[in-house]
Amino acid sequence: MADHVLIWKDPPVAPCGDSGLLGWTEFNLSANAGFFRKQGAGQIGVLARTAAYYFRQGAALTIGAWGTEPLWTTPADELEEKFRALQPVTIVCPERTARAGRWSICRGGAPESIPAAAVEGAVANAVATLFPDWRHKQAWTCTTLLVRHEVSAEELGLVEPEPLTTDMIVGLVATDGAVRAANIAGDLYELARTRLAAQERLGIPEAQRAVMYTSEVETMLTGSIMRLGRGDEAAFLVGLRRQLRQHYRELADFVLVSILRDYPHAHPHIEALRELARATTAAAA
Repeated sequence: MADHVLIWKDPPVAPCGDSGLLGWTEFNLSANAGFFRKQGAGQIGVLARTAAYYFRQGAALTIGAWGTEPLWTTPADELEEKFRALQPVTIVCPERTARAGRWSICRGGAPESIPAAAVEGAVANAVATLFPDWRHKQAWTCTTLLVRHEVSAEELGLVEPEPLTTDMIVGLVATDGAVRAANIAGDLYELARTRLAAQERLGIPEAQRAVMYTSEVETMLTGSIMRLGRGDEAAFLVGLRRQLRQHYRELADFVLVSILRDYPHAHPHIEALRELARATTAAAA
């Protein structure tokens, strides 16, 4: 399988007109991960349709790129920046780094958001539209098509960054080895400790770190909070802190503040509980 298919031409300016549709060369990285290798040549429309089949196999596609760089001596990772700088360009890639399910099609202006299930068809349509077959006196201007799996529109600055939610933060470290081991062992203290350590390594600010998903927070707190009356906040926190210390030891105060922060429902006393938890934790520190 080719992990990156490149359809390339050597002219110093963007190809256009009917002659621009001819004389393209196909390269790929299937034989060498560092440098492109020549595979074939022909009309861009024919080569592009063949290249599009590789999308379903996870290949990156760069179709309609042009320039004078020596592809057999320039490292592939250095060429990527040049590919993205070509204009006009259409970029197809996942929408978000931390959340799967949607892709972006960026043609300049506001990106179009589509479900992942529709991407293969969208790539085929883009190829058919952007790279027609040769015809005498064909009016055509090359638009480079970049299809990427490993970089998101969010990373490229094409869509606004999405604020990290608690569930996203906990999910980001779910595959960490120590986190997985603690989760399998059912050790709440180790699970909390390893999740927090993994989040710190990722650069998550301390005020955003979390030890459990909001669904777990909801399960833990809803019954008790719904029974709270006016003036019960201090006694409630004493009992909750005692309960947390049994499982989370020295992390109990952090866990207390974070789960109250992440409780997902409005309640007449929730803000009072949050403020009192922060104040008593600060005083204890």
